[in-house]
Amino acid sequence: MIEIYKNKFEVDVFLLQIIALATMLIDHIALAFFDDNFWMRSVGRFAFVIYTFLIAQTFICIKNNESKITKHLKFYMLLAILSELGYDLMMQHKLDTWEVVFLNQNVMITLIIGFLTLYLINELQNKLYSILVIICSFYLVYFAKSDYGISGVILIVCFYYYLNSYTKISALKRLFFLISIMILFVVFYHLTIFNSISDLIASFALY
Repeated sequence: MIEIYKNKFEVDVFLLQIIALATMLIDHIALAFFDDNFWMRSVGRFAFVIYTFLIAQTFICIKNNESKITKHLKFYMLLAILSELGYDLMMQHKLDTWEVVFLNQNVMITLIIGFLTLYLINELQNKLYSILVIICSFYLVYFAKSDYGISGVILIVCFYYYLNSYTKISALKRLFFLISIMILFVVFYHLTIFNSISDLIASFALY
């Protein structure tokens, strides 16, 4: 059973999990039954933001415990395998060829790559090497064609650095940092899926 880490950063993790599950459900309902409704899908974006935050927070809590890191990684990999067929059926509505199966990968692949990125950053403890690791992660999610891609790794890494500096900066700087993270995410993700400026502006307004 995966442990829940809370109170370290003054956040109710269980509440965040409930919000993430609810918004993810709205997102998937829109995808399956409401012709990819823009506003429902936009609400669904909150789920991924929360999951990346929890990935970063969890890693910080267990980064000095190799056995827990291994335990979490195995759990994430199992979840990725179990959810891939359901993801492919939802996205492609068929599983008749290997091309369909490997056309896109579910979001767990992105979260796993992000988790491993944090592990290597923590192990290397070198700014130049960390930048190289992040760049390699960008290429990895790109070629893996995993959901959220580069924007997902950016979000995980940003939350990692945000939480690491949480007690060292003022509340105003924390707010500025979080707003900056959201802007980065919206730009990198939504510019790849929206075809009009009005949709992008609407997305910014929602966030």
